[in-house]
Amino acid sequence: MKLISGLVRPFATVTLTMLLSSISVGALAQQKIEESLETSGSPNVEIEHVSGKAEIIVWEKNQVSISGTLGKNTESYEFEKLDSGVRFEVDTKRYRGDWKTDHDGGDDLVIRLPAGSRLFYTAVNADVDISGITNSTEVDLVNGDITASGLSGRTKLETVNGDIDISNVAGELMIETVNGDVEGSQTKGTRGRFITVNGDIDMTTDAAELRLDSVNGDIDFVTRDIEQLDIVTVNGTVKGDISLNPNGDLNASSVGGKIILNFQNDVAARFELQGHAGGDIRNNLTAAAPSKAKYGPSKWLEFTTGKGGARVEMSTVHGTLELNKR
Repeated sequence: MKLISGLVRPFATVTLTMLLSSISVGALAQQKIEESLETSGSPNVEIEHVSGKAEIIVWEKNQVSISGTLGKNTESYEFEKLDSGVRFEVDTKRYRGDWKTDHDGGDDLVIRLPAGSRLFYTAVNADVDISGITNSTEVDLVNGDITASGLSGRTKLETVNGDIDISNVAGELMIETVNGDVEGSQTKGTRGRFITVNGDIDMTTDAAELRLDSVNGDIDFVTRDIEQLDIVTVNGTVKGDISLNPNGDLNASSVGGKIILNFQNDVAARFELQGHAGGDIRNNLTAAAPSKAKYGPSKWLEFTTGKGGARVEMSTVHGTLELNKR
């Protein structure tokens, strides 16, 4: 553990320097940091701090470097080598109130690591920008935005209050935010999972297996060569351009929201749609018209296009289901 200069003084001198230390602690704690440790080309890299911002980038060295400025409320930090890699942790003064008390902007860090690293990053109030990691990346925030680019391997990005913006991310991807928007592109993806509660999703993805889930937000998406697609919305509007594989499987449901799906012209699938409690069905793919229940407000529609190898099941309680050609 490394203590910030000026925060620990010999007991005998405390009474003589109390006034001076109380004035200068803040300035001394905002010290520069410039440290590095040798690693393998694929180390585990654990980063934990409370507030501020971090830029995480790759380089060609088998080394992890931490540079920047620590926040004025920092008491100490640890940067140590582990059997599997390295760990960096910042210890910050705590308050009876919340973390916004005496907020100073926090740490301003630049972290350099090998591209083959396995990154584990956590913070309370921080924004993070990550690029270039090819192994695996996990980010867990309470309050803060996440920006990620050029990642591959396995990527998991979570924040409670913040936006997530990705570009050119490949591999297996999971993104989740409660109060925030998700935007960007997933290229050469195997799996993609995008979840919001009170936020919008705007995504272009090549993932063969995809899940899109929002409670009160809107979803706009474009897919390619879908094998498995699950869509869930409660009160939002979903608009999607879909290329469904010959044996693909699509499930979509809403409560009060609208789901509008645009398929390729030669889609070959068995379609089964249900509208409950006044839900509406609009079919612009074929001439097939929905049937209405003799008693009650329910509707349903079943038809097949082409050889019907794929399957599409959609339902709504009192929203709208709409099928179109691209």
